[in-house]
Amino acid sequence: MSLTFCETTDDTDTPDDTTDDGGVIISPDSTENAILEADVVADGISINGATRITDAPPTPTGSPSFTLQNTTSAVRGEGFNIVLDSQTDIVGAYLIITGKDGTPAGSYFDIPQSSFNSDFTGIDREDIHMRSAQIEGESSIDVDFNSSIPAGEFCYQLCVYDAAGNISNPQEVCVTIQEWGGNSDLVGTWGFTSFTEGEDGETDTITPGQSLCYDDELFCANGDMLTFESCFKINTLRFVFNSDGTYTLLEEAIDEDIDYEASLESCSIVDEDDSAYTFISQGQWAYNESNGRLAVVSFYEEFNEDGDIETDTYPAGEGDLLFDAAISISGDTFTITEDDTDGYTFSIDFKKQ
Repeated sequence: MSLTFCETTDDTDTPDDTTDDGGVIISPDSTENAILEADVVADGISINGATRITDAPPTPTGSPSFTLQNTTSAVRGEGFNIVLDSQTDIVGAYLIITGKDGTPAGSYFDIPQSSFNSDFTGIDREDIHMRSAQIEGESSIDVDFNSSIPAGEFCYQLCVYDAAGNISNPQEVCVTIQEWGGNSDLVGTWGFTSFTEGEDGETDTITPGQSLCYDDELFCANGDMLTFESCFKINTLRFVFNSDGTYTLLEEAIDEDIDYEASLESCSIVDEDDSAYTFISQGQWAYNESNGRLAVVSFYEEFNEDGDIETDTYPAGEGDLLFDAAISISGDTFTITEDDTDGYTFSIDFKKQ
């Protein structure tokens, strides 16, 4: 592949920039606006199961097709997720790191499909503790940073390939690596006041203590179908954002569901006792001033369902990205919003306590 593969259509000049000893072209603005050299970023990246290759990448053939989520934020020492959607069978992807001027790194990554993840960050329509429902066809690639990569800006190009050797045309995204914290207006304690979701032109809104229900179906062994509602309600959803870039999240909710095994056996709806759970997450947050997005990375999680407690701890560099979503702040309120490629939208309103 020629170097035209990595050319960018952004020909904006950055006059009066200087280069420091770390391979960072410092812009006149802030640290997060520093223009990073491609090799500095590529050398500090690791992707589970991927192979780093120093030869020139193979030439694209134009197929298969895919869509790439425009993930423009990352955090220092952690990295970011590349979320892609393909309705065809792909067996891998090529990732090339470039500078803002399109200059590629001296190596690229061959990422097999076995390294793709099928779980996503965001907020679940049925279980709101910061997990998004999986969209059919979507996968994510977890790109990890080591401590050598500073805050700043870079770009990457991604193409996917199939078992027949077809290689898609590349798609490019530019990313800002953020420092932790970043917006003093977010510092404080915030409690949720409403949660709204929409799909196919219909919206539902709940406030603390209200139930949100979904139509569901269950097929019995004899082939009959049962229809029922699965519901949950959130009593508490509270963030504490600290000025040092750390946070604590507390969610207290109740699941209102059926007893699936008993319902299958009797082929009639058998209600289950409500299940109360508490979710606690602690970690670090970063706010991207340029695009108004908030990234929250968890290093400790505790899930308590009716007294049955499970915990997870993630070491530095391997944090669990709870969500990376657009937010709007207005005085003592802020709103998290997100849209996915399937037309599902949600928003959560918070008020300062």
